Amino acid sequence: MRRPSVTWWQIAWLVLFLSGLTFRARTAAEISSSPVDSFALYRITCVTIVGLILFLRLTLRKTKWLPSVFTGIIGLFALYPLLSLVSTAWSINSPWTLYKSLEFFVDLTLLAAIVASVQLVDDIRKFANWTWTLLGFLVATAWIGAIVDPADALFSDPTMRFAGLPLRLVGVVPVVSCNDLSEISAILALIALCRIFAYEEADRKKTRYWLLFGAAFLTMVVTQTRGAFLAFLIGLVTLLILNRKYLLVLVGGATSFILAIPLLFLTKFGNHIQDFLLRGEKVDEATGMSGRIETWQTAFEKIGDHPFTGYGGFAGAKFLVLSRNSVASDTLSSHVDSLINLGLFGWLILFIVLVWVGTVLFKSIRDSRLLESENYLALEMFMAFIILLVRSFESSNLVTHPFLSFMTVVGVAELLRRSRKQAELDYAAEPSLA
Repeated sequence: MRRPSVTWWQIAWLVLFLSGLTFRARTAAEISSSPVDSFALYRITCVTIVGLILFLRLTLRKTKWLPSVFTGIIGLFALYPLLSLVSTAWSINSPWTLYKSLEFFVDLTLLAAIVASVQLVDDIRKFANWTWTLLGFLVATAWIGAIVDPADALFSDPTMRFAGLPLRLVGVVPVVSCNDLSEISAILALIALCRIFAYEEADRKKTRYWLLFGAAFLTMVVTQTRGAFLAFLIGLVTLLILNRKYLLVLVGGATSFILAIPLLFLTKFGNHIQDFLLRGEKVDEATGMSGRIETWQTAFEKIGDHPFTGYGGFAGAKFLVLSRNSVASDTLSSHVDSLINLGLFGWLILFIVLVWVGTVLFKSIRDSRLLESENYLALEMFMAFIILLVRSFESSNLVTHPFLSFMTVVGVAELLRRSRKQAELDYAAEPSLA
């Protein structure tokens, strides 16, 4: 019997993705005066639909996802929204903390249900590819917006008039920040290179992967996000080393160094690079990471007053650190957000999850007990993990609904952890079988 081409979890994952689409931005003051507007109701409806799907799958015994919520990496990560839920008791905005905590828990519960449903490597890769397809769609909508409405999609930032590249891509409908577009593009670019360099079965598809890499890299250039460029560079060097292309790393590094000296000192190339990196900002503004340092300093002053409890899940940054007239929801750092919202214990949960995920993926790349396809998948996810990890210090990409990229990496890491554990049990049982 032929298996259905579209699975239940693809539909649920799509609905979760749709719940995160933004069509307007609201300040803290606007949220306080009118907590639920039409767009907020749309988001709540989507999350509720996902919750109903999970409830029906469990009650009808279609998917036994409950054990997966509280075991392994996902079980540890689930402590984050549960602690956030407890923090409703002392939150500076209890209704906000209550909803956002439940929303985050629904995200992780759906991930646990998917992990409980997919077992074969092909299904795991299908899950990962579905995520990259949805996120790639966001990039595509941004470029469509650039064609239809270039004034808003490319030239809306007045500071870019003085930059080396006087335009910057943002998503208009839906609203997608240049930072998010650049992060997605960095992940897609590295995944394309993974499949070009590492996957022998992808030889017939290398043309499309080179096209994907070209489109993703172009998007990184036009979005002009320095953190994503740094993350991509670190990921690229790591990929080459893991694929034992040491000569390419040495030759590339030496060639870049040799060419850089005359270009920087004998031509105006250095000035152009500086203009591109500054993006129309002054040097002191750039070294302040576009205002992040000032925001983080304010946040750490508040963290010092409540280092262990924080100010309530998802509320501290939005309603305490940032201005009430700011449309931002976070401090642009997953780590600072965790500390200001949930205190030291919340950040420790996130830190241990990151260490666990990175360790599992790295060890799975060379684990001979796993299938070769699982080794390849681990490599691909490790590249995405590097992008997300580097960006997490200047972005709230790990603790913002719906964090599809990171959840995908966590889910695959958990599945690989289970595969490695089963391989260990099988190996331990071999002597007794003899």
